[in-house]
Amino acid sequence: MATGEQNWVGLIRAIGPATHKVMSMSQLRDACAAAGLKNVETVLATGNLLFSSDGQRPELMELLTGILARYGLDNEVFLRRPKELRSVMTDNPFASAAEMRPNHLLILFMDAAPTADQIKALEVYDGPEIIKCFGREAYIDYVNGVARSRATPARLEKMLGRSGTARNWNTVKKLVDRTSD
Repeated sequence: MATGEQNWVGLIRAIGPATHKVMSMSQLRDACAAAGLKNVETVLATGNLLFSSDGQRPELMELLTGILARYGLDNEVFLRRPKELRSVMTDNPFASAAEMRPNHLLILFMDAAPTADQIKALEVYDGPEIIKCFGREAYIDYVNGVARSRATPARLEKMLGRSGTARNWNTVKKLVDRTSD
């Protein structure tokens, strides 16, 4: 890595089968490399991007959203540094869920930390899910599974007044395992 370059993790919202028809992960990697990002790699096919750059967060956000826009996509991008992702794992308030049901433990990565009043909105939620917020992340333990839950990421975003993108514990672990500062 060249002097000044930093490693980054880009979490692109709502990447899946519908978006793959207009932009494959290989096209995303190629476009990012052509735009000057280094060591570009995708992890899984759900919009997880690893790269290094000497750019700063605001310009990288603009660059990545511009790349997506070339494919007709307006998906939001959430950037984290590898150490921030490791902190997400360290700060996990649901260690037993991470061990016993990692596919049912989701992290909602948000653009900004919710306010204290927005976090209080979670306290009125009466579902079986357990939700905790730390900084720009919300941890959701879907004790009865994700598929039929009323605590969808969209509902959580509305309650928290923040947009975000969710990843399960296994995906976060894969990203951490593939990154370094």
